[in-house]
Amino acid sequence: MALTTANSLHRPTAPTVAAAAAAAAAKSSYLIKPTLVSAFPTIATPQTFTRIKPKTKPISAVKSSNPPPTTTTTPPPKRWSLDSWKSKPAFQLPEYPDKDGLESVLQTLESFPPIVFAGEARSLEERLGQAALGNAFLLQGGDCAESFKEFNAVNIRDTFRVLLQMSVVLTFGGQMPVIKVGRMAGQFAKPRSDQFEEKDGVKLPSYRGDNVNGDVFDEKSRVRDPHRMIRAYTQSVATLNLLRAFATGGYAAMQRVTQWNLDFTEHSEQGDKYNELAHRVDEALGFMGACGLTADHPVMTTTEFWTSHECLLLPYEQALTREDSTTGLYYDCSAHMLWVGERTRQLDGAHVEFLRGVANPLGIKVSDKMDPKELVKLIEILNPQNKPGRITVITRMGAENMRVKLSHLIRAVRGAGQIVTWVSDPMHGNTIKAPCGLKTRSFDAIRAELRAFFDVHDQEGSYPGGVHLEMTGQNVTECVGGSRTITYNDLSSRYHTHCDPRLNASQSLELAFNIADRLRKRRLGSQPAVGSDVTSGVPYPVSPILAWSLDSWKSKPAWQLPEYPDKDGLETVLRTIESFPPIVFAGEARSLEERLGQAALGNAFLLQGGDCAESFKEFNADKVRDTFRVLLQMSVVLMFGGQMPVIKVGRMGGQFAKPRSSPFEEKDGVKLTNYRGDAVNGYAFDEKLRIPDPHRMIRAYTQSVATLNLLRAFATGGYAAIQRVTQWNLDFTEQGDKYNELANRVNEALGFMAACALTREDSTTGLYYDCSAHMLWVGERTRQLDGAHVEFLRGVANPIGIKVSEKMDPNELVKLIDILNPQNKPGRITVITRMGAENLRLKFPYLIGAVRGAGQIVTWVTDPMHGNAIKAPCGLRTRPFDTIRDEVIAFFDVHDQEGSYPGGVYLEMTGQNVTECVGGYCEITYDDLNSRYHTHCDPRLNASQSLELAFIIAERLRKRRLGL
Repeated sequence: MALTTANSLHRPTAPTVAAAAAAAAAKSSYLIKPTLVSAFPTIATPQTFTRIKPKTKPISAVKSSNPPPTTTTTPPPKRWSLDSWKSKPAFQLPEYPDKDGLESVLQTLESFPPIVFAGEARSLEERLGQAALGNAFLLQGGDCAESFKEFNAVNIRDTFRVLLQMSVVLTFGGQMPVIKVGRMAGQFAKPRSDQFEEKDGVKLPSYRGDNVNGDVFDEKSRVRDPHRMIRAYTQSVATLNLLRAFATGGYAAMQRVTQWNLDFTEHSEQGDKYNELAHRVDEALGFMGACGLTADHPVMTTTEFWTSHECLLLPYEQALTREDSTTGLYYDCSAHMLWVGERTRQLDGAHVEFLRGVANPLGIKVSDKMDPKELVKLIEILNPQNKPGRITVITRMGAENMRVKLSHLIRAVRGAGQIVTWVSDPMHGNTIKAPCGLKTRSFDAIRAELRAFFDVHDQEGSYPGGVHLEMTGQNVTECVGGSRTITYNDLSSRYHTHCDPRLNASQSLELAFNIADRLRKRRLGSQPAVGSDVTSGVPYPVSPILAWSLDSWKSKPAWQLPEYPDKDGLETVLRTIESFPPIVFAGEARSLEERLGQAALGNAFLLQGGDCAESFKEFNADKVRDTFRVLLQMSVVLMFGGQMPVIKVGRMGGQFAKPRSSPFEEKDGVKLTNYRGDAVNGYAFDEKLRIPDPHRMIRAYTQSVATLNLLRAFATGGYAAIQRVTQWNLDFTEQGDKYNELANRVNEALGFMAACALTREDSTTGLYYDCSAHMLWVGERTRQLDGAHVEFLRGVANPIGIKVSEKMDPNELVKLIDILNPQNKPGRITVITRMGAENLRLKFPYLIGAVRGAGQIVTWVTDPMHGNAIKAPCGLRTRPFDTIRDEVIAFFDVHDQEGSYPGGVYLEMTGQNVTECVGGYCEITYDDLNSRYHTHCDPRLNASQSLELAFIIAERLRKRRLGL
């Protein structure tokens, strides 16, 4: 169980060095993604829509083949039901002569089991969210259109096998997870430019896919037959059943990497290249086995595989849509992922209306005709909550148009603050007619469009998230070119498609090597430009002074820094500290940033707590252990209630320095330098102790190292093992009975859980980290945009907190975030609000709106302590538990109102049985304060009050999770 540390930044201790050179952090390497043990974190999926069940059975909608351009900009009505699409204009839907047969078929489909399940679709959405942030790559491929005639196990196996080969090539080159999605198990229906097809003077309805009519040009075959939907369902179920068996039954095991080559590619240039790579993978597997990751581990024997198709035949899609019992959301259970095509993406159209109400991940096909503003509106309709992984934009426009048009789309989407996964479909913009009359595609043109796709993303600083291909595992001759140099004369020899031309296995593998090379180059050298957003890459406005060095803060106005009389002693101390080992390490800070990024997206919760200020006098193992123990208890309460990971960050191991309103303190006519924390001067009101002494920094370093060493031992040495959950209770906590009841429920759950292992790899980045703590924050008094503290923090790569009160101007907060996080990295910025319940309800929505309007990703955290300090009648400072609780409640209420995520709580607390904050279940009164008032700074919650607050927060998290 990990615990990280954080402290407030007041005085940078490093001297002048050369400016930092930022280099890209190497991605973790995963050879293949398992079904049972995933390379991606599991995150909760919040409820997205309120859905209404249909009142009527599905019937045909308004139909037309050639839709007019979209003219309306009015968003669809908020109410959605399974059949609300029928009230919209519908294009590309067939007219069935047999109405009774259609109704009978749809009723039958409604009674059939789902083909896929909601949890699988949610899992895919999580992975696609990683691709949107550049941490994974989507490989989507399969037939242009599946057919009944070519349905057999060999064809399915061969296409699956090529996708496995391509994924190995991409994973090895890109050193990142590859998300494998097939255009399979449902890709039957096809849109058509004309309702009719004419040959030799005979005019018949156009072929619209095997689930609608037949491709043979005769009258009987071309009749739209609803019973074909039953056959399509059967084939989809059988295909996915076989794919599941391949993915989990051993066929996809990494040990078989050298056996995946198809016979006709084995001795080709691409086959030889693949075999060479496969042997390198085998070597890596042998090394991993020696390290303990053996061949029988699930990560080595299984893979994740999902299915997708175009959402075109709406009656079929509606009949297979089910309400998920766990979330109350509707999922189209015909496939894990659906996309809306170029011909059916009208803002006021039936297809968009249907898709906005289902919770599957969605693709949007866009050509060079797409207006950037229309794309933004379409994404708003389909993803109003801006969930990462929900929307994949699939571009299909040819290389030349790609270089001209794509950047405008990226900038429009980025300008709206929308998170999407950008994917290239290099097939549909490159279809030509060969001299022999057959449709074909040039491999060179396909490769050129992919090159343009990567070039534009490099230029814009955004992420190329994947590739979408029409391909097959068969040895067809349908696309010209490639290393085997298929010519126009070769086309007719093995031209098997009944729709559009597909890449064969050799061409697909060749393309995978090309893509892997681009991914490798990005990994080794490319980095989004300074000032660009990791989500979609359009530059943010940033501070005009980009040069930074370790001492550039000295050229800025500095507040709250002490004046040291002993200048020589100060320089000696600083040189000594520079020679000391770091207290924390860069990889730990990066790991914390990743987790805070999950909190920013509502998939984790930050618990940050500890002393107002650590002291030399109270430093002992019991105090460190007790505070750690209460944090463990609180985290269990929060995890059990919120059902999400809790990020534990201690105000420990470095929280010594304190800002002060005045540089001096006066008592009985004596005026002395104000106490600024044990790292600066002494607490006792004595002239000698109040002199700022640089040698105290050495003592602070020593205590920080010793504290963190003890915390590491607790976290990794068994003390924090969840099996000890019932042993963490402190003797004096009034919440003990309630905690013990929950602890026993946790023990029951542990008996039911299976163990899983996660491996992460880290490497040097060339970035600067302040190694005094994992996380730093800038305070209310030191966050001036042109100040020394902000100047220092903008150059270090640690996660950064920003303390804000009701005085914070929303525009100033946006500018401050721009300076500290120009790349808009999730997890980099945590905004910590401290303003009291009343001010929070009034002012906080404006901060959320400003940050959201700028497209900035931050983790929102409440500090309910600093806005609620009062003076008791006895003269001691205290904080009423009721006002602390009220501010936490207000924090959750505002997030519920704004549709944003409450990311965590920040507390000043201790594991000791102190009486410093009044109220709570333990009913501390003003008269009780003197009995155990031990703080030398601000009043802290004791263990019982902390645990009581944790139960309150856990209840709010539980209600959010359940939609109450």
